Amino acid sequence: MPKKPKQGPGEEEQVVLEPVAASVTPATIERLVSMPVDDGQVEAKTEMQRAIDCKTEILRDIEHAERLSIRHISLCRDDIIIIGIEFLKGDKGSIASLKEADPDLWDAIGGDNITPGSKDLLHYVFDIAKERGFFLMQYDEEKMIARLTNPSFLITEASGAHPKHSDQIAPVADCQIHLPIASANAKLDSVISFSEETDTVFCEPLMNQLKERPWSVGLVEDIACEDEHPMNGEPISNMGLAGLARRRAFHEIETVINDKRGEYSIRFLGAEIACVKGIVRPDGTEILLEGLEEPGVMNDRSVLIHENGRNPAKLVYARRDTRVPVLFGDLEYEFIVDWFVYVHDLERKAPEAEGRALAEGV
Repeated sequence: MPKKPKQGPGEEEQVVLEPVAASVTPATIERLVSMPVDDGQVEAKTEMQRAIDCKTEILRDIEHAERLSIRHISLCRDDIIIIGIEFLKGDKGSIASLKEADPDLWDAIGGDNITPGSKDLLHYVFDIAKERGFFLMQYDEEKMIARLTNPSFLITEASGAHPKHSDQIAPVADCQIHLPIASANAKLDSVISFSEETDTVFCEPLMNQLKERPWSVGLVEDIACEDEHPMNGEPISNMGLAGLARRRAFHEIETVINDKRGEYSIRFLGAEIACVKGIVRPDGTEILLEGLEEPGVMNDRSVLIHENGRNPAKLVYARRDTRVPVLFGDLEYEFIVDWFVYVHDLERKAPEAEGRALAEGV
């Protein structure tokens, strides 16, 4: 179903090895800090990766903008998250407004057959977050053109084939990184939102290091892989291509970009991962999932792709209670979001064998 492009801050993304409960409780934070990886899953995905004829490239031409925009729009789950929360809340008037605002989506989910107050749709959203991940905002073609023509952005893309169709190779995943200016003045125009007093810091020493050297901190604005291969419809999102796109970007930073930046080299790359705690309706009323005895919708898949790989990321801080405006049809909603900020250290490598397996298996 075609959807209107909507703009907003980036989010990242997203490949899963082993899902975790979507929550922002202390127990969940403990799981986020150290999440186990299933060796069997890594091995299986590494085997699958070997069966894929893949390549990566750096994108600079605006001819790629439409493809990037379509990919990111297809992975935006804002509408299904909103309708899942509204059905759980159970207010028939608000639910009827959603049906009127987007009748195509209503028909696609079988809205007439869902009982107000049901948890089923929201729990489906939890499954999507674990298995595929999500974006909250849509990017139109103009936004992609702006990034492709901005020298502060590095965009890499991975192409590959599904093992069942090894002769059908197409671009399916990308990683988009925003780099700070190579100057001591980078603090005035940092690309990452540093923690404030109302936020939660999990690693104070690293947090201080980031603030002291803002020119060394880039931001993975987005990382994405299509759900299905565009040439044959086979599932492609769990075959390592997003990880390959990220690896190419990190390699470019380490071997090419940092040589040009001199004393202002990039060492850290942050990733802001969303946990949707609730929504603000068009009339200004808030619905908090905690008040409905449900956890927040955590982008678990994105957590796992960032925690694994050759440069595993560390949870450093969380930006609390931010507002993200979105449209549901013509209805103006806001998400209430905590952003968990993970940081990759290019000088911190996973053990060679483990890093290779994990990088190719996510």
